[in-house]
Amino acid sequence: MKKVFLFSLLLLYFSLTIKSQDNHDIDSTSKWIQEEILGGTSDWAERNYSLSFQGDTIINDTAFLKMFLNGKSQYWDHGGSLITILSNLYFGAVNVDSGKIFFVAPDSTYSIPLYDFNYNVNDTIKTIMGNGLIIIDIDTIMDGRKKYKTNSEDQFYIVEGIGSNHGFYFAYFLYQLEAIVDTTLGCYYQDASLVFLNDSVACYFSLPVDIYENLKENKPTIYPNPAEDFIRVEINEPIEEIGVYDIYGSKYLLDITPLNQIIVTTLPDGCYFLNINNKHTIKFIKK
Repeated sequence: MKKVFLFSLLLLYFSLTIKSQDNHDIDSTSKWIQEEILGGTSDWAERNYSLSFQGDTIINDTAFLKMFLNGKSQYWDHGGSLITILSNLYFGAVNVDSGKIFFVAPDSTYSIPLYDFNYNVNDTIKTIMGNGLIIIDIDTIMDGRKKYKTNSEDQFYIVEGIGSNHGFYFAYFLYQLEAIVDTTLGCYYQDASLVFLNDSVACYFSLPVDIYENLKENKPTIYPNPAEDFIRVEINEPIEEIGVYDIYGSKYLLDITPLNQIIVTTLPDGCYFLNINNKHTIKFIKK
């Protein structure tokens, strides 16, 4: 009788362990919302899109989920702007195996190791995403997933079963004429439910009302955008420090008036990032 009871406990333990691990895996309902800034010599673009799965495929005798991209691209140059709808673009194929995520790009059969969620503190990342960075700390977020912080200057981190704060993957193979300046993960959904929020601006899909209201109260806004002479900042805290950077990382020293207006007249036309108090970053266009 005791043996049967112990066996039942072990069976229950392993079933719960497997279920817990499965909850942190990518599945067919997974969706990533992210944005990219791209720059050329005289133009720039911003792309907001989702990555999700439609069907599966076999590559080198291994099962993969087929990933597709949907969203929009807004392109600016000195002649104006153009918005293009991105619909059902084949992005690649994804496989999950023992806490690791592998990716096969379109027109390829080579499996790229994107992520490994089996690291410990002081381990060196040996995948494409974060290669060479060192894990300096591991946190546990609300649903039990691990968040791996690295020694990167731009605070690169990865979240178990999701990917990095710089997006699931950079789509170099889709944009051959432009340089990707930065990719940002907005949020991650599973079973149509919000699982992880990294950047509320980049997460352009509708958020749950309670989360949206909380973000709205704490997130600064700017207008007009695009701007010609000035931008005005609305924020519920004192502005102690501001920085304006172009897409190449160059910093511009600008004046701010008592009404929280930042004079941008002297800026060359282009895309910029406004950093407020070293914790809020907002993109804007100078035209």
